Amino acid sequence: MAYRPRTRWLLIFGLCLGTVMPVAAAENACHDALVVDQWQPFVALTRHGNASDALADLGRVIAVQRLIVGHAEPDAAARKLRGALWKGVRDYDLDALYEALPVADPPWRAAYFISRPAGDIYRLSVADGPDATIDSLGAIRTTLAAKPDEKADRGDAFTVRGALGANIGPIGWQGAYEAAGLGILHSAQPANISAPGPAQQAANGAFGELAKDDRPLMAQLWYGLPVTWAWYARIGRVEQLRGVPATAGGVHHLHYQAALDASELADAYPAVDDYMAQLADLVEARIRVTSAAGQWLVFTVDSGARQISVDAWVDDDGHLVPSADGAPRPDQALGDTPARGDFSTDINARMRAYGMVIAFDDLTIDWHFTADASGGHLVGRLDDVPVTRTSGRAFGIVPTGMLDALMPKDLASFAEQFMQRLADSDDGAGARLALDLTDRSTDNRLVFEGEGDLLDNFFVRFGVKLMNGRVLPSGEQLAGLRRLLDDGLGAFEADRLRRAGIGRVDTACHLR
Repeated sequence: MAYRPRTRWLLIFGLCLGTVMPVAAAENACHDALVVDQWQPFVALTRHGNASDALADLGRVIAVQRLIVGHAEPDAAARKLRGALWKGVRDYDLDALYEALPVADPPWRAAYFISRPAGDIYRLSVADGPDATIDSLGAIRTTLAAKPDEKADRGDAFTVRGALGANIGPIGWQGAYEAAGLGILHSAQPANISAPGPAQQAANGAFGELAKDDRPLMAQLWYGLPVTWAWYARIGRVEQLRGVPATAGGVHHLHYQAALDASELADAYPAVDDYMAQLADLVEARIRVTSAAGQWLVFTVDSGARQISVDAWVDDDGHLVPSADGAPRPDQALGDTPARGDFSTDINARMRAYGMVIAFDDLTIDWHFTADASGGHLVGRLDDVPVTRTSGRAFGIVPTGMLDALMPKDLASFAEQFMQRLADSDDGAGARLALDLTDRSTDNRLVFEGEGDLLDNFFVRFGVKLMNGRVLPSGEQLAGLRRLLDDGLGAFEADRLRRAGIGRVDTACHLR
């Protein structure tokens, strides 16, 4: 029997209610232990020895996230400045962006913002400088700065610098590292007991496309967070959980593949579906994380299919394992506290807009990682130019070869010139990206920084402006995205409260 999307959702919701009802004493005494097991990655985030304290901290983090998503309001000065800056970004008019930056320190100009919870709203204000205090959970300071960088041999450009610092409270570097590994492990290795029948029925009904071998694992994941998975089942599907082979050399193979369902997304969040239709087949990308030890992670995204996938190997301790020629290398697994390392992200991407296709191959960013008592530190450099190709017909009519004949350079050359200017940033060291995350018991700071030279000429401006027309959401679409995120956070909060209500569990269950 074929169910309409709404009918299917009602069925799933009914099964979900059965999932979260109290388990009778006569039923499997290990079911509560299974919920506790599924929440290990989230509890690990705060590194509390006491799960109740960790869950309480997570509740505070979720509350601030919902405030940011649903109730962010700029004051009058911030709204005016943000609007002027946004116009420069939207139109890729770097001259206008530069002139809109209010604080002058020649040749640099800059803008500073500070955002904080303020009662029942999240207030965005203009800050006096880059050192505004972020001493409360959810406080964020933002810097945007630029200066002209005119070089006769390489074209006019602006050096653009951005920084964001956030107080993320109890979530520090070591907790985030442990949680990520445990999350991959729990998504790739089933526990030793089955989920209760209602959870199995709900998961199988929601994600019937899963292979038979993946269904018991999906039912366990569902039982751990039934409200969250029921919310997701309204708009998407999980197509695969484990790779082939699922295990090898004593380690576990994650191949998580999921997609948004167009018809169900349109029913639940029409503005978000409209935005996804606007993106259409804009981008296909494959991102590989590699080092001398092998391949650590593969991430793919396909906007046309509305699909993502993640592929990785993990050992029983939740440590990532590299692979070479498709085979895992357990002896090279990351340890509990990696102190340093060098790796690369290699990106192959296809971008489509208005009938034209731009392909980038071997877009590589080299990273250096260190960790110490203060936290984790990551610095990346883009200092090489990817291979660039163009094809298609502009607006479905004009072949790119004809456009090439009408312009001073062909389209691929403009794209390569843009990337070359970026790679030449910082006197040839390359565009820079950096991330720092402290490792404290509370008041942790997450800092993102980036700096690079952006080429500025008519043809680049025209091309980026066309692309922005596909990428940037309208006001209605943005409101829809916020509602989707708030509903997801609300579902996760309901599951957190359920987990917080579970006390001590049977230690004899031996789930793993």
